[in-house]
Amino acid sequence: MKILREIIENALKNRYERVTKNIAEVIDELYANIPDNKRISYGIVHTIKVLCEYISAQLQEKRELLFQMG
Repeated sequence: MKILREIIENALKNRYERVTKNIAEVIDELYANIPDNKRISYGIVHTIKVLCEYISAQLQEKRELLFQMG
């Protein structure tokens, strides 16, 4: 929900400065939630990949909704 609220919604409203700030915060939070014994194997690259996949899926869904409305 935080990704949707703080990144996707701001991106759709062209609030890119907020998006940039929120991406950094979300990455830090996601990374911190990886258990210590898995952090080395998953790491920051995995965290960014997961975030990007989620953002991409959400934006595609929003785009489809916009096309249906138009």
